[in-house]
Amino acid sequence: MAQQTAPARRHPLVVTDDQDLLDDLLGIAARSGADLDVAPDPAAARQRYPGAPLVLVDLGTATACAR
Repeated sequence: MAQQTAPARRHPLVVTDDQDLLDDLLGIAARSGADLDVAPDPAAARQRYPGAPLVLVDLGTATACAR
């Protein structure tokens, strides 16, 4: 019988360089038992973006993402 592996868990992706916002989001995630992937800028997020079930982008980073 072939052994099946569980699919890799995908986590919401947060794209922000705002440390205060990130601290708040990480606190909310921790209290709810959720894990987050974090990227400080769009370039760092590029590889993780397609597999993320949810992507949160702060307002300051959104312009850079649109380029």
